[in-house]
Amino acid sequence: GSLALVAAAYPPHLRARTIGLVSACTYAGLSTGPVIGGYITSHAGWRSVFWMAVPLGLAAIAMCAFGMGETPRNASDDRMDWWGSVAYGGSVGLIMLGAAHAKELPGGPAMIGAGVAGLILFLHLERRTATPLLDVRLLTRNRFFTLSCLAAMGNYAATFGITFLMSLYLQYVKGLPPRRAGFVLLVQPLLQMIASPVAGRLADRMEPARLATAGMLASSAGLLLAAVTIAPGTPLWLVAGELALIGAGFGIFITPNSTAIMGSVPARQFGVASGMIGSMRTLGMAVSMTTVTVVFSMLMGGAAIAPATLPAFLASMRVGLAAFAIFSCLGVLLSRGRGRRGG
Repeated sequence: GSLALVAAAYPPHLRARTIGLVSACTYAGLSTGPVIGGYITSHAGWRSVFWMAVPLGLAAIAMCAFGMGETPRNASDDRMDWWGSVAYGGSVGLIMLGAAHAKELPGGPAMIGAGVAGLILFLHLERRTATPLLDVRLLTRNRFFTLSCLAAMGNYAATFGITFLMSLYLQYVKGLPPRRAGFVLLVQPLLQMIASPVAGRLADRMEPARLATAGMLASSAGLLLAAVTIAPGTPLWLVAGELALIGAGFGIFITPNSTAIMGSVPARQFGVASGMIGSMRTLGMAVSMTTVTVVFSMLMGGAAIAPATLPAFLASMRVGLAAFAIFSCLGVLLSRGRGRRGG
C-alpha cells in the first residue's frame, strides 16, 4: 500500500508529515471528484466519466513507473500466502456484499455471518503457515498496534455513512437540489483535506496517539451534535458546521493514527501494517453501512422517503447518527487506552 511505500522511503521524523500530505491528496480527490464528475456528466453524459478515468489512470501508472525508485525487499516476502489471501479476500467480500443486502432476509445476514466465520478461518490459517499474510503475533503481542487498528475501524464505522445520510436529509427534508446539496456535503472532505497535513506536521513534534485521540473527540462531538439537532428546521449553517467539525476531527485523527500504526512495527512489516489499515477501513465502512441499513429497515420498514414518512426518516437519521457517535466514542476509548508509541 501507499503507506508502506511512504514509511519505507522517509525517515521517522518526516513520516507523519508525508502521510499527512498523502491523506490531503486523497481527500482533495474526494472533494473535487464528485463536482468535476457532475459537471462532466451534465455536459457529456455519464459514460464520459469512465473515459476520463483512462488518461488519469495511465498518468498515474507512468508516474509510478518512472518516478518511483525500488524499495528494499525482504527474503521472507518472496513466498505468497495464497490460501490466506483467498480466505481473507472472500471473507471481506462476503461481509461487504452482506452489508449491501442486510435487509434481505436471510441472505444478507447469512453472508455477513459467513464472512465473519471466514475471517476466523483466516486467522486460524495464519497461525499455522510459515509465511503468513498477516502475522497474528502482531495482534496478540503488540497491544499498541492492535488498539490503533481497532480505533481506525471505529473511526471509519462512525464517519463513512454520514455522507449518505446527510445527502438524503438535504434533498428530501431541506428540499435542496442535488448540486447545492453536493456543495454542502463538500464541507466534510474539504476540512479533512485541510486538517490532514496540519496534523501530520504536529504529529512529527508530539505523541501521535494523543493527537489522534483529540481528533476523534472532535468527530464524536460533531456526531453527537448532529444527532441532537437534526430536524426539518435545522439551519444549513449548523449542518455545515457539524460536517466541518466531523471532517476536521477525521483529518486530525487519521494522519497521526496511521503514523502511530506504521511506527509500531519493524520495517519488514510495513506492508502488513499498511494492509491492516486498509482492512480496518473496509470493515469500518461495512459496519457503517450495515448500521444504516438495519436502522432504516427497523424504523421505516422498507417504505420510500416521502412527505408521509419524513418523521420516520428523521427518527432513523437520529438513531443512525447516535450509533455513529457511539462508534466514535468507543474509538476514543481504544485510542486513549493504547498508551504511548509502541515502537
